[in-house]
Amino acid sequence: MPWLSSSTGPPTAFAGSLLAIGGALCEETLSDGTMSGAVSGLIYGTMPAMVRAKYVLPPAVFAIADYELRYAIIARLAVECAGITTIATANPSTILRLFDQIGRDLPGILREIATGECSLLGRLEPGTALAVRQRIGANPARARTLAPLLALDGPVAPERLWPELGTVVTWLGGGCALAARAVADRLPTTARMIDFGYVASEMRGTHRGRCRPRPRLAAAR
Repeated sequence: MPWLSSSTGPPTAFAGSLLAIGGALCEETLSDGTMSGAVSGLIYGTMPAMVRAKYVLPPAVFAIADYELRYAIIARLAVECAGITTIATANPSTILRLFDQIGRDLPGILREIATGECSLLGRLEPGTALAVRQRIGANPARARTLAPLLALDGPVAPERLWPELGTVVTWLGGGCALAARAVADRLPTTARMIDFGYVASEMRGTHRGRCRPRPRLAAAR
């Protein structure tokens, strides 16, 4: 998440918790013993301690091989956290997939938030289950606050889950433009979207060019 190391983000981005979603630090081991994985996982795990302290998700979640299970765990932890101010992930389709998962799982998630349980822990590797378990606690007040959402028709608005959400960082252009627009349509008008940057597991690049000021529009008479 390259934007995290810059000063371009709005000051409220770090006011609360950070829901950052990346890839696994180690996806495979090469024949010479070298680990190979996603650069987002590397960045996630090597951010300053003050940033890591705001993470909603433990890094172990990104190594869950079962994609359905991975999204279900992310949804479970994300809904429990009321103070998310920033969502950050490279592909905007990941955010749309998460919103859909939350919509399907919300009744069960609220039941578990009230009691501090998570029925999915038994399907996880022991180390991952422990990391997730440490992020879960009984929160009946949170469950009661979100209970009225179960009676609504249609998708759950993100601001109903996270009232302080003000920043979403993801790819905005190219092949991601349509998905990014779909994400923007789900967000409150006060939320700001920031482009994730020219970065991928294969490379990280910058473009140096001359910026020209926008021409001023003549006032209509």
